[in-house]
Amino acid sequence: MKNYLILFLSVLLIPVFANPNPAYAQEKDSVTVSVEALRTLKAEHGKLNEKVALQDSLIEELEYQITLYEQRSRQDSLLIELTEQKMEVKDERIKIRDDRIYRLEDQKTWEQIKKYVWTAGALVIGFFVGSVS
Repeated sequence: MKNYLILFLSVLLIPVFANPNPAYAQEKDSVTVSVEALRTLKAEHGKLNEKVALQDSLIEELEYQITLYEQRSRQDSLLIELTEQKMEVKDERIKIRDDRIYRLEDQKTWEQIKKYVWTAGALVIGFFVGSVS
């Protein structure tokens, strides 16, 4: 008898524990949404899609601006490098010109000294020739 009682209670309680509140489960599954709420959600979704598209285009434009800036900075560094090389070449030319001017001035000084030596030599020779006669 005890076995029959346990079997009878288990048969009765299994469906109760398997689905404790079937009415509640059906209420939870059914959702009613108004058409206006759906339209509002759809409009908001469209606005958000437009916003995302605008942000994506801005990001692409900023990335393009960054690449342009990097390219410009590389060109500027090349220009600076070329300008420094030109300055070095000009400095070398100035040094060469200064050396040339210094040599020419030395040469002029020796030419002047030679002229004075020749003039003095001519005067001395003239003095000796005049005193012999």
